[in-house]
Amino acid sequence: MLDSTPRAAGDLARYLCFARKAGVDVDFHKIDKKLWGLALEDLIYHHPLDVATFAAPQIARAFPEAAYFQTMMAVLAGLPPQSDDASFAAFRDDSALEVQIVPRVGARAALIGFCGRAQKMGMPLNLIHRWFGRLGVHVIYLRDYQSTTYDNGIRSLATDLTGTLRALREIIADLGVKRLVCYGNSLGSYGALRYALELHAEAVLAFAGPTTLDPGFKDFSLLAQRRVAPGLDLRPLYHTASHAPRAHIVFGELHAFDRAHAINFAGLPTVSLEMAPGCKSHEVFLYALFNGRYERLVQWLVDPHRGSRPP
Repeated sequence: MLDSTPRAAGDLARYLCFARKAGVDVDFHKIDKKLWGLALEDLIYHHPLDVATFAAPQIARAFPEAAYFQTMMAVLAGLPPQSDDASFAAFRDDSALEVQIVPRVGARAALIGFCGRAQKMGMPLNLIHRWFGRLGVHVIYLRDYQSTTYDNGIRSLATDLTGTLRALREIIADLGVKRLVCYGNSLGSYGALRYALELHAEAVLAFAGPTTLDPGFKDFSLLAQRRVAPGLDLRPLYHTASHAPRAHIVFGELHAFDRAHAINFAGLPTVSLEMAPGCKSHEVFLYALFNGRYERLVQWLVDPHRGSRPP
């Protein structure tokens, strides 16, 4: 039996590729489900997604008690088709990179996606890229390996925030577009909301996450326990901005931390809040996806003719 190591997970992923191609039945019960979870993740990050789509339902049937497999089966089953732009569709995430630029033929806007602490946006970038492929935009994926809040800039671009913003403006100009939108999940929501204001973005969509890093704010201790550095309260910045972006924040009704941070933005003229009824999970992105809201939200984000609030 293979040992529970990343190398063994990679071996399993390659075996699943072979099994799909050869039509071989796999006895999933011979190997621990944790290793199958690592193998499924390896498929998503390093192999064609159709293999993960093939494997996920079988693993989910073998381990029906494992919520992760049920979730991934549903996510993979609902993936949109690949973009018709072959170069855009060929993107594969390199998790070692803080900045990844994916041009799109004919795009008239750019979307900056801010990863959270887990260095993804609710799900791996290789999956969310399928959804972004429906939007007709250039995509810039960002990670902050220095502090995870983006407050000090992105080391791969510059030594500080000012230099990072300058570099991003140059990237957007080089892409040949003026319209910009921002997207964030979890801790990446703070980065998306702040950079949207700094870069004069048209709109920002945030799934849960903090709107303030003021240490005096309720529940900041939860962030401090995760070694998140203190930062700004973004509400006053949005309140006093002459041209604040339209912003939409989605949060779970029963997730106390996310609810408090969303309410921190309540009443701002360009901001709308969307509560997921009965949702106690931080993974509110999945709630929106499985309840049919997600595509409407991302379409609202990039459509300049949409109203200030999503339909």
